[in-house]
Amino acid sequence: MKILFVCRANSGRSQMAMELYNKYFPGEAESAGTKVDQPGQELIDRPTAHSAIEVMKKIGIDMSHNTRRQLYPEMLNDYSHVVVLAETSAIPAYLNTWTGAEMWHIGDTRFNNLTEAENIRNKLDFRIKDLANRLHQSTVA
Repeated sequence: MKILFVCRANSGRSQMAMELYNKYFPGEAESAGTKVDQPGQELIDRPTAHSAIEVMKKIGIDMSHNTRRQLYPEMLNDYSHVVVLAETSAIPAYLNTWTGAEMWHIGDTRFNNLTEAENIRNKLDFRIKDLANRLHQSTVA
């Protein structure tokens, strides 16, 4: 089963969600952004990603060398499920109407302090456990 997590810039929420999901089901999740200004850029080179990188390191996940990827409509066909974390204004029309998309309203990590970024990480982890249980019909602790 392939899952795609989508946020605006592909430097915070979707990257964190991908890593958290892959912690439970390795290799099943990927991420992309709706408005990626520098595709292929490593997260460590994006200052607004540093709080997300740091809070993930606290739980043993190093995503500093993850690269950013732009979402294109044809990519959606490669996934059985898509989770959209982007703000409404950053969601392209084709994604709003795609039947396999699930919308999560979780704040952006850019410019956040570590406490706020940890809260976002924890919300993502809670939602991902629920999603994994629904999709895999198993219990993820």
